[in-house]
Amino acid sequence: MRLEDLVVDDEEVIVEEEKKIKEKRKVAKTSKEKVSKLYTQLEELQERLNDEILSPNKRFMLENKLSIIEGKLEAQLGKLKVQEIKKKTRRVKGKQYKKFKGELKGKKQELDEILEKLERQERKVKRKKRRIKNRKINKLKGKNYKYNRTNAEIVKELRREQLKLKQLEFKKKMKTKEMDKLKGEFARKEKLMNTKETKQIQKYKPSLWQSMKTTFSRVANNFKNWIINTKQEKQEVKQAKEAAVAAVRKAKLKTRTNATVESEKRNKN
Repeated sequence: MRLEDLVVDDEEVIVEEEKKIKEKRKVAKTSKEKVSKLYTQLEELQERLNDEILSPNKRFMLENKLSIIEGKLEAQLGKLKVQEIKKKTRRVKGKQYKKFKGELKGKKQELDEILEKLERQERKVKRKKRRIKNRKINKLKGKNYKYNRTNAEIVKELRREQLKLKQLEFKKKMKTKEMDKLKGEFARKEKLMNTKETKQIQKYKPSLWQSMKTTFSRVANNFKNWIINTKQEKQEVKQAKEAAVAAVRKAKLKTRTNATVESEKRNKN
């Protein structure tokens, strides 16, 4: 809501606002659907990572996929939060605008009444001046008209009417100042609301570089885990091979020992 909106027909403003609200609701619905879908994908991947016996390479790939989905989810949740902030700001602005418009309308009516009185008073003063001027002209022409009131009385009355005129001009000036002050106060509040909204949005709307940086950080961490898991797997394979070789040797030794014992038994017999 800007001050320029005041000159636009109310009906046009309402229609335009309704269009914006419908579009924002559509965007919000789409964002919620995306969030729901991402949560499902995230849960599925988490289950696979928790339940399956995975090779380091497979785990690395799944963890990277998980990190990317987490990034997308954070972005979508941020969008929803931004939409919520904008909706709240719009609601507060609407209330402020309604209050401002009501107060401005009241002051405008008061100003119109003052202007009407001022216009009538200006006509009065002009008539009084014209009468005094006509009297002077008639006197110069030598016309002796009989007046009910003296010139001094007319001049005194003119001064009273001029004083009333000045008072009305002062009231007009003060009422105009009140309206300007009200407009300035509204603009100031709107500016504060916009600044507050911008600061709140910045918390939930990181730049593209920040999002990429977060994703890279997660992938790098996954890579570290992959190195650790690969080394661990190699160590386990090595230990398994050594255990297998030792088992074979032990079996061979046992076989040879058994064969020797049998051979000795036969030789004794």
